[in-house]
Amino acid sequence: MSKSEAEAHFQRGLTLVKEGNYQEASGYFREAIRRDRSQDLFEKEAKYLSYYGLCLALGEGKVAEGLNFCRKAIEEDVFQPDFYLHLGKVYLKKGSKRKAVKAFRQGLELDKGNEQIKSELEQLGARKMLFFPSLSRSHPLNKYIGILLARLRSK
Repeated sequence: MSKSEAEAHFQRGLTLVKEGNYQEASGYFREAIRRDRSQDLFEKEAKYLSYYGLCLALGEGKVAEGLNFCRKAIEEDVFQPDFYLHLGKVYLKKGSKRKAVKAFRQGLELDKGNEQIKSELEQLGARKMLFFPSLSRSHPLNKYIGILLARLRSK
């Protein structure tokens, strides 16, 4: 089994994901993983795992299994913002908004211009990170530094 066969299955799955057909896409990602297992291609395998985890959760309702695949992908390649996007979406499916926001923010740290992640955070109405995370949101230092930073950004 060649890497091109695995990649062909991956590309077909990717097309289905873009169409919103997560359930059918999961079969293609599963097959890509199966065909690529004998290869020493960690980055490719990681992307297969991440998309498969996303599709398991969103298409088949297997959220716990989807989380495992998404986490495994991140373990193999921590520098892919899309992996954090997928993990965040699976956390949302699970109902863990706080963990989803954390995953999205980790992805945004890797790619500050990632529009999909920005969109997810905007839809969630996620607040900006606190300047002093150890202090409460209503603490005067966080409050006034936040106001100051907002004014500086608007100029």
